[in-house]
Amino acid sequence: MEVYVGVDWAARECVCAVTDGSHEPRPLFDRLHPSVDAARRMLEQARAAVGAAQTDTVRVVIEAGAPGWVHILHTACAVVHVVDAKQARRFAESRSSSGAKDDRRDAVSLANMCRSEQHRPPPFKPDSAEIQQLVTLAAAHESHTKDFGRTRQRIREQLRQTMPLVDQALPTDLETKWAVRLLRVAPTPWHAKQLTREAFDDIARRASKSFRDRMWDALQKCDAPWIDEGIATSLATVLRHHLDQLELLQRQLGRDRPPRRPGDPFDDRAERRLLDGGDPPVDVCGADRVRVP
Repeated sequence: MEVYVGVDWAARECVCAVTDGSHEPRPLFDRLHPSVDAARRMLEQARAAVGAAQTDTVRVVIEAGAPGWVHILHTACAVVHVVDAKQARRFAESRSSSGAKDDRRDAVSLANMCRSEQHRPPPFKPDSAEIQQLVTLAAAHESHTKDFGRTRQRIREQLRQTMPLVDQALPTDLETKWAVRLLRVAPTPWHAKQLTREAFDDIARRASKSFRDRMWDALQKCDAPWIDEGIATSLATVLRHHLDQLELLQRQLGRDRPPRRPGDPFDDRAERRLLDGGDPPVDVCGADRVRVP
């Protein structure tokens, strides 16, 4: 004998309905809470509700979108079938459901779907631990990449509003260290007016001379007299916050090389860059306190 259970999930609890396949499903009184022990008790209750033996198979249909619930039910030894939400909705509509959201009615509809071999999808099979790790890391990388793009857009938007010529002259990807350092020192037109050519050349020494000349010209043409020191301080705080996020996301995405530790393999390109006078660390915390001479 097989027992068929429909599970309508929410973040903290689920509503379940059960049938033996020959009778209409009926909701279980107790709601399912997110633990394997609670899932095992629910399966025992479902078997008892239809008079099945405790060794009989319990099939469960649940809508996609709740991998935690799926793993809990699978670990509790249920045969889990994960169904697409649109497919579940169409099935409910085909049985003359009113369409109004009701947890118990949805669970009953899923239980009916579960007992129909024609409509239930193949059983869920968990990926190997290695595949799950790769999926988790890939999802995190994709999320960080999107956050990186959004943060870069926020920086660009602020620059377009306050220093459009500087925005145009900066590297497209904003991943150049000297460009980030320049924006920390001169985040607004007011700060740009305090910057000397000598200090600028020191910041942008890794850039070509033609690029430095073009950027310096853009800085000199910044003209926003309505931005006084108070407004500039507020704008600088916002932009530096975005720059902090940008650099953090760069590290998370592995775009920055971590510091070399004793015993690490020698990286010719990275080490040569440091020996040639790579970018020194920036005093981010003191950026607001230090006036460029």
